[in-house]
Amino acid sequence: MEILLIRPFQLWPIFYYESFRQPQEKRRHLLIIEMNYYEAMRLEIDPYDRSYILYNIGLIHTSNGEHTKALEYYFRALERNPFLPQAFNNMAVICHYVRLSLL
Repeated sequence: MEILLIRPFQLWPIFYYESFRQPQEKRRHLLIIEMNYYEAMRLEIDPYDRSYILYNIGLIHTSNGEHTKALEYYFRALERNPFLPQAFNNMAVICHYVRLSLL
């Protein structure tokens, strides 16, 4: 019989997943996650890792419909890591979405 040890930090993804299941709480939890990313930015010194943190903050703004802020964070992520295709893709999707909404 094998005993599995679960550390407290391993439970956070489960907590966030369960709390996202309630739509009325989604915005509040996204703000909490965003604050955690800002704290990670303060602590992280590696530019490559910081690019992924900035990309994830951009994802949060995209899901909130804040496209201008999202584009800003995608650009900042690409300044640190120009080989981040998912940031290019999300920027293109936002530009396409904005273009269609102007028609």
